[in-house]
Amino acid sequence: MQKDTLKKQEFFGSRMYHLLSVFFMCLGLSGIILMSASVPELSFSPAPLILVAIGVTAALYFSNLFSRPLFYAVLTGVVVFCVAYILSDKSSFASQWHFLFSGMVPEPGTSSVDIGRVALILTVFFSLLIFFFDILLRLHTVSFFITTAFILIPSLFGYAFPAHAIIFTVIYQLALFILPPSSKKTVTRSEKLQQRIRIKSTLFTVVAALIALAVALPIAIGTGDKTFDNVARMENSALNNLGLSPFGLLYNDEGNINKGDNNLNGVITLRLSADRAPSEDIYMRGYFGGNYYGDYWDAPTDNVIFDALAKTSDISRDPAGLSAFYNALRYHTSTKNHGTASAAIDMNVRNLNINRSVVFYPYNASEEDSSKGSGYSFKFYEYKDLSMSFSDNDPAELLSYRKLFRDYYADAYDNYTYITAESVPRLKEIVRANPLEGVSDITDFIINTLDEHAEYTLNPGAAPDGADMVYYFLFENHKGYCQQFASAAVLMYRLYGIPARYATGFRVKNNDFTLNEGKGSYEATVTDDRAHAWPEILIPEYGWVPVEVTPAANRGFSSGTLSPENDPLSSGAEPTAPAATSAPDISENDDTGSSGEDDTASGTTDTEGNDTSGSASSDAESGKAGDPVNILPWLIPLLAGAAALAAYLSVRRKKLSEAPDFNTIYKRLRVLLRNAPEPVICELYDKEFPEQLLKAVPELSETEAKAAYDNILSALYGKDGAGEVHKEALKSLYAKCAGYILPRTPAGKRAVLKFIKLP
Repeated sequence: MQKDTLKKQEFFGSRMYHLLSVFFMCLGLSGIILMSASVPELSFSPAPLILVAIGVTAALYFSNLFSRPLFYAVLTGVVVFCVAYILSDKSSFASQWHFLFSGMVPEPGTSSVDIGRVALILTVFFSLLIFFFDILLRLHTVSFFITTAFILIPSLFGYAFPAHAIIFTVIYQLALFILPPSSKKTVTRSEKLQQRIRIKSTLFTVVAALIALAVALPIAIGTGDKTFDNVARMENSALNNLGLSPFGLLYNDEGNINKGDNNLNGVITLRLSADRAPSEDIYMRGYFGGNYYGDYWDAPTDNVIFDALAKTSDISRDPAGLSAFYNALRYHTSTKNHGTASAAIDMNVRNLNINRSVVFYPYNASEEDSSKGSGYSFKFYEYKDLSMSFSDNDPAELLSYRKLFRDYYADAYDNYTYITAESVPRLKEIVRANPLEGVSDITDFIINTLDEHAEYTLNPGAAPDGADMVYYFLFENHKGYCQQFASAAVLMYRLYGIPARYATGFRVKNNDFTLNEGKGSYEATVTDDRAHAWPEILIPEYGWVPVEVTPAANRGFSSGTLSPENDPLSSGAEPTAPAATSAPDISENDDTGSSGEDDTASGTTDTEGNDTSGSASSDAESGKAGDPVNILPWLIPLLAGAAALAAYLSVRRKKLSEAPDFNTIYKRLRVLLRNAPEPVICELYDKEFPEQLLKAVPELSETEAKAAYDNILSALYGKDGAGEVHKEALKSLYAKCAGYILPRTPAGKRAVLKFIKLP
């Protein structure tokens, strides 16, 4: 009776330790659930799942603490519940699971899909998983990497998680490194003291971390844009140096020119819905660059231009407001000229499996409207429907827009014709040797020059570190895709005195849109093989206009479009109203590449989409493979691999912690010596063994080698067999051999030897 009372007192003396262990584990599980609930495509209530996670964790922990039979009963009950819950509605469970593994793309018109049944099962699964690692195996490092994967991997696809969910998870990760859960019912006095120290250390560390976070938060908010821009640049530079295309994972390229092959995997990136079918291909711009620096385009200088214009503008003295007016110039001007007979297209855009913070703008669009349904919306004019005619009798609003453009053009000319000649000296010589005027003639020459110096391919190979990408593309490698073609074209336009910028985003073909009869709208699902890069040039009155230069049919401009007879661009004079009101003919262009293009180079193709003319390969063919990228296909293999590794390490640790007998040490020694730099190829009981042992481990003396041989013979063939003395002598020999051989073994072979070969 006294013994039982002592055990009870000892347990309750450690009650705080056990309760804190469970609390921090449940905090981590709550963070995972809250992060999952914040994904826009998923719909489920996190509160019941958090209660389930707390219940499962606490039940397993305390049943394991009090009674192993009770623990196995609880574990069996949890598994039986999961199986019964799945079988109660197999079709619903299967459809929800399929949704998670098929790209998490809701049906058009819906913003999310209810995955409540799968979410409950996954909650139980992760509760068991974290309990298994943290309590049974006491391998918090493994669960640390699992929870870190939940934070980092989804962020690659543009998911922004709530701050408190991430804080919960990080506190769990931090706390359980200091406060490893205990499964002991009774503890000694020294262990009780150690528990108290761990509790105090954990609470102090968590409080200190929260204070540091509170201090850092205002600083992070104040420098958020700069900080995140720098982080994004470092991230994408790392991807480029690895030869990976940023478009293959996310859209946040910040103007980087890819240094490797173009990797496509069919990721669904955008979902478009329009009130009528477009008749032209649509360029959806997500980024445009300013100055060229050899392997990337930096942020544009429009903010500098509008800061200057706002000081004298009669439209707005706010640079941001003035910029918004300018960006909507073509749309509002066309609306005024069309009157009530507006031909604008109303389009809704949703980012899927791609950076959610990036807005992809069609050209000639109204301001972004994020309040209309899921995603964001635009009204925009196709080039064939633009009405940019002006007269002296125009309303004051149109005249103000026209004056704003002229003022903008004057400053944009200085900013977007800038180029350092040292970066592309040979390109400058080509332009000098071919003086031209007129946008159409210059565009044709640029396209011909690109075709003469380089061929189109998605697999140009990796560029050397530090190489100027345009120079390497045109004059050394002679291979590339849209990023390289567009970059070279922008530089050539600027050398000819035409304001030009590097733009990236998606080129969506008009035949990608299909009618949804139930909703009366035209919809298109855009994958990463529609990602593209192109130059855009500044045309009087029309603003920034995309130009197609990547090898494809009908590149550049059709004759007689957007090229006034007396072109002001070549001389840098103040622009005048264009003689014609037609627009660039881009409706027939076939290139939609970039980090992922759907181009077919000029030449013939067979029914499979393969190039039969030998001129270039098809992007569409290259972009066939792969399922849509989403969170679970990345996490499930990671978790399965972590579980397998943890199980192996736990079994091995348990095996190594057991006192080995003579035979086990003998087997380990034989494997060790056969993998020595000078291997022992004979058996340990052969008469050649002492001689070969001295070659394998020169630090041993002849006396020691002979004594080791005699010890092995005595243990194997002696009358009494292997005793404790034999085992200790062999154990000492093994330690000396391992101390000499392992440090002299290459790292890879040493790891295989220690963790796989040695029994």
